[in-house]
Amino acid sequence: MRVSEAAKIMFEALDTFQNKTEWHEKRKAALDAYREATTKQQACLDGVYAAQLKRLHEALCTKTQVQLADKLGLRQSSISDANRRQSVPSSWVETAFREFRVNPDFIRRGEAPMFFALGKEG
Repeated sequence: MRVSEAAKIMFEALDTFQNKTEWHEKRKAALDAYREATTKQQACLDGVYAAQLKRLHEALCTKTQVQLADKLGLRQSSISDANRRQSVPSSWVETAFREFRVNPDFIRRGEAPMFFALGKEG
């Protein structure tokens, strides 16, 4: 439920309920439902980001933000920015693929194989 939907429910409730107590109960229920939905959504996003970052560290054999930044050719502050946004930038996935042959699907969804084999040269 979005904020606008919660507000709409509250205003509709104000028109339909006979007393303030009933309206306040409906308003509280709508706000509680909204808070629960946003908390669950954020927890899901946090889990996806954490899993992607863990797989990136695993594939590049790094343990710290500084090591990860060095491998990807970034500043450590870029890693901190991604942590705040809770999102692994596509450019990191592309760099890991281009420089280390890391499978982008492994980073994004955990799908094997972790690395692509080098093609035969000839």
